Amino acid sequence: MKDVEKVVLKRNASIEIHKGGGKSTFTRLSAGERLRVRIATIISLLQASEQSGVGRHPGLLIIDSPAKEEMADANVEEMLEALSELSKDVNVQLFIAFRGTKRALEHFEEDRCLLAKAGMTLW
Repeated sequence: MKDVEKVVLKRNASIEIHKGGGKSTFTRLSAGERLRVRIATIISLLQASEQSGVGRHPGLLIIDSPAKEEMADANVEEMLEALSELSKDVNVQLFIAFRGTKRALEHFEEDRCLLAKAGMTLW
């Protein structure tokens, strides 16, 4: 989220988001922005856990249809790139469900993807 200048985690588990010179809260964000904040938070926590050697994340992250949350294609691509980088640095198994084999292969190696053929189901 390149337009976010600062995120403040408060003691009551709420967040204050500074963007465009103003303050906002999680509940005031659009559905796409909320999803991006959630994913950015998870990525940050996993990276911090890996760097410090502490944490108890099970190593499984499931994201279902990120583009359905009114997220612009550029934001989806940015998110997939960040998740691809995360998977190289952190021992995490990703399940990301979305349409478009090309999109997956632009960010993840084919041998690490389970893809459904046209007109077929995955499992």
